[in-house]
This record gives sequence, C-alpha cells and structure tokens, in this order.
Amino acid sequence: MLILNIFLVIILFILLIIILIIIIKQVKRNKALIDKSQEEFLKLGYLCGIEGIYSKREFSIHSGDEIRIGRDKRDNDLIIQNDDISDKHCILFYDGKENQYYVKDLSEKGTYLSSGQRIKYNQFTRIIPGSVIYLGNRNQSFQIGEKE
Repeated sequence: MLILNIFLVIILFILLIIILIIIIKQVKRNKALIDKSQEEFLKLGYLCGIEGIYSKREFSIHSGDEIRIGRDKRDNDLIIQNDDISDKHCILFYDGKENQYYVKDLSEKGTYLSSGQRIKYNQFTRIIPGSVIYLGNRNQSFQIGEKE
C-alpha cells in the first residue's frame, strides 16, 4: 500500500510539472502576441505638408486612426479655410500592420494624386507611401507616408 501511495504521489508530481510547463508556454505565446499587437498600434504613419497652410508641418497617425481634412472646424482634424476645400474634404487612414495608407475623397472639388488622377469619391483608395496628394488645387498638398 505504501508503495502504491508513493507511486501515485510521483505520478501526480509529474503531471503537475507537465501542466506548469504547458501554462508557461501558453503565457509566453500570449505575451508575444500582445507585444506584437502593441508594436502594430504604436507604429506611426506620417502626413507631411508640402504646399499650403500646413507646408513643412508633419503629422503622425497611429495605426488604425484617421486624419480628417476640411473647412468645418467640428468635423476635421486639419482645418483649411479655403474656397477650394470642402467642409469635409477627405479622410486619410493608416494601417500600420500592412504599412498601407488609404484616402477617401468626400469633396466636390476633388482630391488628386500628383499625377492629376482624381481619387475615387467616397471610397477608400490605397495610396503608395511617398505619394503626394493635393486638395482642390495644387496649393494645398501633402506627402503621405514618408518624410522628405
């Protein structure tokens, strides 16, 4: 009987060690996932003023956040008081996980790439980092995603 009890205690001890090892491995995996998601959240995108009221100013944008640009002071992050800018002109979205930028034009006058191509109205369009966009006319332009 004593031998059986000792054998059971040893088996229970081994099982306890195995369970602890499994728990430690799972905690390490979860910590790695949390660290990765925090890194993605902390990753910053950039919007740099080229021409206009925000010339030579740089704005950072966290992954998953938006920058709204327009004339209306209540609905926008960057306010441009100009007849060529709509109340709600455009939205810039940054996806840090994929390092991708998206622009949605909401304006009557248009949001354009430096090539002159108009960004589709009311639809997010992927923009290559380093691209320059202008709002309404070339007097209000921004570089997206890379510092000059």
